[in-house]
Amino acid sequence: MFGSKAPQGAQYYCRGCGEPLPLDWHAQFHPECLKADKRRRTQEKRRWEHERLLAWLERQKCPACGSAMHQEPKRAWREASPAAPDSPGEPRNRAA
Repeated sequence: MFGSKAPQGAQYYCRGCGEPLPLDWHAQFHPECLKADKRRRTQEKRRWEHERLLAWLERQKCPACGSAMHQEPKRAWREASPAAPDSPGEPRNRAA
């Protein structure tokens, strides 16, 4: 009853895609479905942990002044900070 083989005539299905598994298959997922499921669960856990961190940061107060400490949103990765007018990467316009 609790052996490693499925009972005669039993058909099992993948928990990821719902397709039938091979008769001699002992796993609950196809290999590619298992990877996709792991990736989805990892992303969901990271998102949940990030939300918890942000909520915790909003509750924290500065011991000196009492203002709330929260994380500022990041700038877009392509957005450059303004360069100083005399920076070495910028060409200089000299009036002769």
